[in-house]
Amino acid sequence: MGAKASTEGDVYSYGILLLEMITGKGPTDDMFKDDLSLHHFAKLSLPEQVMDIVYPVLLEEAKVTQGSGNHTNTRKRMHACLISMVRIGVLCSTESPRERMEMKDVVKEMHAIKDLYLGNELSSLRQLIICNNRLSGVLPDSMVNLSTQLTWLNIGSNRIFENIPSRIQNLVGLTALKMGQNFLTGNIPIGVGKLNKVEVLHLDRNELSSQIPSSLGYISRLFILVLSRNNLTGRIPSSLRNCNLPVETGNLKSLQTLNVSNNKLSREIPSLLGNCLSLEYLWLDGRFFQGSIPSAFSTLRGLQSLNLSCNILFVKIPQYLENLSAL
Repeated sequence: MGAKASTEGDVYSYGILLLEMITGKGPTDDMFKDDLSLHHFAKLSLPEQVMDIVYPVLLEEAKVTQGSGNHTNTRKRMHACLISMVRIGVLCSTESPRERMEMKDVVKEMHAIKDLYLGNELSSLRQLIICNNRLSGVLPDSMVNLSTQLTWLNIGSNRIFENIPSRIQNLVGLTALKMGQNFLTGNIPIGVGKLNKVEVLHLDRNELSSQIPSSLGYISRLFILVLSRNNLTGRIPSSLRNCNLPVETGNLKSLQTLNVSNNKLSREIPSLLGNCLSLEYLWLDGRFFQGSIPSAFSTLRGLQSLNLSCNILFVKIPQYLENLSAL
């Protein structure tokens, strides 16, 4: 079988798969016999009866995601989207290979459907939580074009690899960014530090490398920062002393949790962390810090958990630790 025939076979398979997804019916279902096939069933519905053949679960899920927006306009866009998708499925699954769409045209039309009919729908997206699955692959650059109203992005505990998109700062509304327990590599983008509203940042248990960007120290609302179990190197940036800067509302939002354990950070434990007066959990374990425990830590009156294990610390255990009553 030549390459051309193989490509046409792939197009046919894609068309059938698309129709299966939309209708919830397989080509071997009992209703398909004699001259009626999944292809003909879908073709007969175009365009007026398309909504009659759509898998009811899809319509129910669409109702859930509509929220309080304009339901009439949303339904119109969804209807137009489904007509276009069914048409593509039919054109891809025609009996004659010569009459089938080329895959490059399929991709172009599917992108057009997304842009024209689904793009506006995502503009009101507030939360995207897809953690604890088996999702794999690379984070698409288009992810940074999600809604600016997106406040919560959680893709943790999946199998996502390669780099964090460099333009992540486009998601200006984020208050929580959780990407832990994946296979992300490369640097932590400097743009993460431009997400001024972020309060919770989890990038732990990946394969991130290089230094911790100093820009993280300027996220004045940040109170949970977890970077543990990566391949980060260098020092903890001195900019983290900015963790008590006031924000526009006049309230103080301070770093409460800092976990950079099990990386390759080196040299002395920075005394500047003593400026983070709201710290409650500080984990710096992992064999690379050396020297003494900074005397500046005596100001951390609210500290409840301090983990400095598996480092190369020496000198005496500071006497002030007995005065940290929350420990």
